[in-house]
Amino acid sequence: MNADDQAHYDSGKRTQVFGQSKDNKAALATIDDYPGWEAKLDAVLLEIEGAANTQQKDNSGLADDKGDLATVMVKSMMKYSLRAKTFAKGLNNKLLLDGLSHTDSYYRGSADIMMTRASAVKDLMKNNILLLTVLEAADITEMETNITNFKGSKDLPITFAKAKKSTGTDLMEPLKLKLDDIIESIGDLIHSYFPETVMASNFDLISKLIKHGRHNILAVHFTDENGNPLSGGVVSDLNSDKAATTDEYDIATIVGVKVGKGSFKAVVPGYVPQTLPVRIVRSTTTNVYVKMQNMIR
Repeated sequence: MNADDQAHYDSGKRTQVFGQSKDNKAALATIDDYPGWEAKLDAVLLEIEGAANTQQKDNSGLADDKGDLATVMVKSMMKYSLRAKTFAKGLNNKLLLDGLSHTDSYYRGSADIMMTRASAVKDLMKNNILLLTVLEAADITEMETNITNFKGSKDLPITFAKAKKSTGTDLMEPLKLKLDDIIESIGDLIHSYFPETVMASNFDLISKLIKHGRHNILAVHFTDENGNPLSGGVVSDLNSDKAATTDEYDIATIVGVKVGKGSFKAVVPGYVPQTLPVRIVRSTTTNVYVKMQNMIR
């Protein structure tokens, strides 16, 4: 996938997660038409994944780079951790559920953080494979292989290669248009049944603004000194009145920040505030990873 393909796919996955979250699922179940659109969303995401796999096969002459190997690792971890999480929920196993919840937030940050957290979640599933009957030994092996491959490349610079034109590339454009239409339709349903609500506003943020990518966006990822995600964070633009708090993924996102050099303040209760000098790029999401220091030592 190129950057635009990935942006659309990520938007679809965010929409999918939005519909499956416990905070929204019960409300969305009251909309008669929602299950049909949810099924269409699931189907088109699978089609996009298929087109991406075709692209990858047609690029067989290109060696995998660090970014490719990270993507392969994260996708396999997400696939099996979400499967295990759903099963653990059915078992009402709170310990497993806590360990497998919000796993996508674990794969943000440095290569070391990504690898460490992927390994931890994989080990949790491996150690409970007799309980998690939806997983097979081959699934654990696949995750271990992908983690090992990424580990071998994590200290290498990310390289970029021009992909060869493929059948997958030809398919991607109409699939993206199809995905856009589905997301827009889901949004229309939500705004129709739940107008002017927090849920409707949250849907717009995760599905529309990020999807179109025409805004200058700052996304601040908060962690503690050990690299663990932090909730309750606030980031504010020192050159305007714009501010944002962390979402369920422990990311604070400000949309519409000024292009160029900017200065932002990151605050988490109980931690030392930090001032962040950031260069904002036009029509791009600028990701900043801030490690907060505890006030109590």
